[in-house]
Parts: sequence; C-alpha cells; structure tokens
Amino acid sequence: MLNEIKDWILLNSAYQVVINQNEYTDSLVVDFEDENNIARFTVWDDKSCMLEIINVDTEKYIINERRELSEMTEIIESFKEFSDLLK
Repeated sequence: MLNEIKDWILLNSAYQVVINQNEYTDSLVVDFEDENNIARFTVWDDKSCMLEIINVDTEKYIINERRELSEMTEIIESFKEFSDLLK
C-alpha cells in the first residue's frame, strides 16, 4: 500500500518521498520546506496519517492533524489537502 501511495505522489507532484521500514512499522514521509513553511506528511502501514505544516514567520501550525483512515483514496485526498495548503 505504501508503495502505491509513493507512486501516486511521485506521478502527481514534485515532492520527494521516503519509505522507512523497521521491525514495528513502515511509514512513508514527504518533507517540504520553503521560506514560509516547514511541512511533513506521514503515512503508516496501518493507514493512519499525520499532516503537519508550520508557518515559519508565526511559528504556528497551519495544520497539525492525525487521521485514522481505512482506504487508500482517503490517504490520497489527505495528501491533496496537505499539498493545497502549501500553495
């Protein structure tokens, strides 16, 4: 599932994707940083995800939300929301 999400992100955006694996869980991470924001989108193999975006100037979160999802389409929609908030 994580590889499918990785493929979708790489096909539909310019973000770099890293898949982390260890004995307890696997995760997919997209990190983003520019002059205005520091951001991370994380998906775990249990289909939960975390959307984090911090505004550099205000040092406040634009979003800091964990979601428990059940479908890959929900994860992709969450990524689209994350990406839209960075525009």
